[in-house]
Amino acid sequence: PRYKMLLERIVKKSPTEAPDLPHLEKALALITGVADHVNLSLRRQEEQLKLLQLQNCFFPPITLVQPGRRLLRRAELGKIAEKNSTVQKYTFFLFNDALAYGAKLFGGYYKFHRMLTVTGIDTMASTDHSTNRFKVMANERNVTIGAPNYEEKVAWVNAIEEALSDHSNRKETF
Repeated sequence: PRYKMLLERIVKKSPTEAPDLPHLEKALALITGVADHVNLSLRRQEEQLKLLQLQNCFFPPITLVQPGRRLLRRAELGKIAEKNSTVQKYTFFLFNDALAYGAKLFGGYYKFHRMLTVTGIDTMASTDHSTNRFKVMANERNVTIGAPNYEEKVAWVNAIEEALSDHSNRKETF
C-alpha cells in the first residue's frame, strides 16, 4: 500500500506536461493490480483457514476445504420431516457450492448429518400457516427448512439464490 500511496501522490503532484507522467500512471496501474491480487489472495487464504477450523468441528470427520469453497451463511434452523412435519433443530452451513447441516453438540462441535448439492429453491409462500419455511432442492434429496422468522427466511432464500447464480456463472465461464 505504501508504494501505491507514494505513486498516487507523485502522479497527483506531477504537472500534466511532465514527460514521466505516462510512465508513472502505468506504474501506478501495475502496482494497483498487484495490490488487489495480493489482497484477494490473502482474503481467500483466510476463508480457507476458517473452513479448516469449521471442518475440524464435525464428527464424524468430513472434508469441507475445497478450492474456491466459501462459507456464506450459518444459522440454527429447523428441518421439517416429510412424514410427520416434526421440526428438528440443526445448524445449517451454506457454502457457495453446497449446503451442509448437523446437530449441535457441546463446545462448538457438530454431529454431521448431510451435505447437499443444491439445485434449486422453493420459497413456499405459505405452508401450514407458516411463512418462514422454504424447500431446498438438491441432487441427494429435498429438504424443507423452517427459519425462526420471516426476515431470516428471506436472508437464507436470497443467499441460496445468489449462490446458485454464482455457481452457474462460474460453470459457464469455466
